[in-house]
Amino acid sequence: MQQPVLIVGGGLSGISVASALLDRAYPFFVFDKPLSGRSSAVAAGIINPIVFKRLSISWGWEDFFSFACAFYQKWEQETAQNFFSNARVRRQMPDVVEIQQWDRKRAESELHCRLLSEITKVNESFIIKPRSSSEAFVEGAALLDVPKFLNAARILLRQKGKWHETYFDYSELKRQNDGTWLYGGVVYKAVVFCEGYRVINNPFFPDHEIIPCKGEVLHYENPGLPEHEIQYRKINLVPYGDIMLAGSNYHNHDISDGPDADGVAELIALTEDCFYEPPVLK
Repeated sequence: MQQPVLIVGGGLSGISVASALLDRAYPFFVFDKPLSGRSSAVAAGIINPIVFKRLSISWGWEDFFSFACAFYQKWEQETAQNFFSNARVRRQMPDVVEIQQWDRKRAESELHCRLLSEITKVNESFIIKPRSSSEAFVEGAALLDVPKFLNAARILLRQKGKWHETYFDYSELKRQNDGTWLYGGVVYKAVVFCEGYRVINNPFFPDHEIIPCKGEVLHYENPGLPEHEIQYRKINLVPYGDIMLAGSNYHNHDISDGPDADGVAELIALTEDCFYEPPVLK
């Protein structure tokens, strides 16, 4: 009988490892206790083929996007839930330099032309305040409702007997002479840590060179943004039904689980600057 794999952490990476093992009919168990501040819990779920600064195509995008579509659609079928959808990103052009760069990139390759729409006049009746007279769209993006996906995957794995919703105790994990691992009276072939930034507290990686950073996302009532359309200004505004996510900021001076007061104030100011009327914070 095959010895199982032990997966520590049930966020996006942990579920991805579990999915790969499921596909191969390889035994495993996930140990996970949802914690506040975990990376997957605040992920906005944006898949964007374009890096905006230079309008470069994200590295490996065609291969990765095809894989992501198949991956999440498979989980939608298995869980009878909908959490993955195609989307596009609206971007207003603040100056002539950006307009020229956009047109130049569209002419650079067939793929750029497919992903970057033609520039059009801004719809001044749109809910977002115009900051210029021109706008365009990034096509080929996608949105993943991360909390909904993780909850559906968690329920399915629990039904399959693969999920242990409990804290993982490092002190109980013992390496055996034959290279296997003993935890909770069970012998495992391998251990995969999917802990995100919390790996900095993992005693099995004392010499890590990881520098964690923190990003925050605010939840607002959706003021009327259209579904499947991400609004990009200095931050992303992402609609999920009656909720709008606004973010993110990035900093490494405070990696506590709770919100950073300065970071929240920054996001509120950036969000309110996008609208005629301030949206309602949830």
